[in-house]
Amino acid sequence: MYVSTAYLNTIADAGAGEVAKIILVDVQTAASYPENQVGEDKIEGSEEDFELDTTEDGVWRPDRDLTFTIAGGDAVRGWRALDSLDNIIGGADLTEETYTNEGQYTLLAAQTGFVHALQE
Repeated sequence: MYVSTAYLNTIADAGAGEVAKIILVDVQTAASYPENQVGEDKIEGSEEDFELDTTEDGVWRPDRDLTFTIAGGDAVRGWRALDSLDNIIGGADLTEETYTNEGQYTLLAAQTGFVHALQE
């Protein structure tokens, strides 16, 4: 089976257009929002604006690393992309990091995003 790069790029561009923000969550797998949110970075409307980069074929990623402030007592266990209605579009589980005191967590752009590819 063959899928063109143009088609994969169309999917990535359309998907990126649905993302309103990226959050961190303190549960793994199917996290509910906002009960499990521990950090948030919005695409627009905040001091920490970012855009989604779709220059890599079939992929969207944040255009920079995202740094979140995490309250003491919280744990980071995953990230989720949300649409403008706060519906979870997707995301990934992360290796757990627990914070005794307030701290910062950096989500690396190169390791965050959606990769659209043909599964063979």
